[in-house]
Amino acid sequence: MFGSYQFGKPVILGSTTLETYQDEGVYVYHRKSDSELKKIMSSPLNLQVNPVEPVTQPEKVTHYLLINLACPVLVAPKSTITLFLTFPIEIGVFPEPEESTNQGFFINTKREEEPIDLFTLTRPKYTLYGEPDNGVICKMWQSGIHTHIPQVSPLYEGVANLEIENSASQQKEIRNLVFDVHYMRIFYREVAMVNAVVKIRSNGTAETSFLGEPPLEGMKEGARIFNHGGVLVMERESFLMEWGL
Repeated sequence: MFGSYQFGKPVILGSTTLETYQDEGVYVYHRKSDSELKKIMSSPLNLQVNPVEPVTQPEKVTHYLLINLACPVLVAPKSTITLFLTFPIEIGVFPEPEESTNQGFFINTKREEEPIDLFTLTRPKYTLYGEPDNGVICKMWQSGIHTHIPQVSPLYEGVANLEIENSASQQKEIRNLVFDVHYMRIFYREVAMVNAVVKIRSNGTAETSFLGEPPLEGMKEGARIFNHGGVLVMERESFLMEWGL
């Protein structure tokens, strides 16, 4: 499903089919779906189909993702728990990179090209986190709570391996989690996955962030839309949830 495809080989993603072909002397990329798309290419490109940060569709309205938990989570004081959530999948189609190199903690990649196509099979929804005058607009997704990696429809859902640490001396309840997707690192094999951390503070706020390591061995990192200067650094940026959990 995700991965590399040679020019001329159709890619079937549920009800959507991606085709590349030559027509009257030009090379064509053609997405056949409810929202059909055709683009002319200057050369017969191979395609790289990857999960990307789930905030690009239908437009880049925001870079925040709010995950609404189907069931509130109670976290005991001075404790850490690990859970699994789901997040929405958006799909990016890129020219296949000629090469990429891994240099220690730095990943140098040639995926700086603009994507050929971005789309999703999910139905995007938005909500406001915080106050109307100073809150943030978020892409919204509802997730169940799982104690092990759940079975998902990989074209629609990815899996977040989530560690929640409560450093407060009181029990805390979590109903929503907000992440800054600028720093989301998505890895894939059969399904897309991320590693995420939530740190609850004693004042009732929480810090959310993504980790740069793959959740499982043998996973590949997906292309990134928010690629900062072409060099991806193994650092952890965070979002402060100050308007409630």
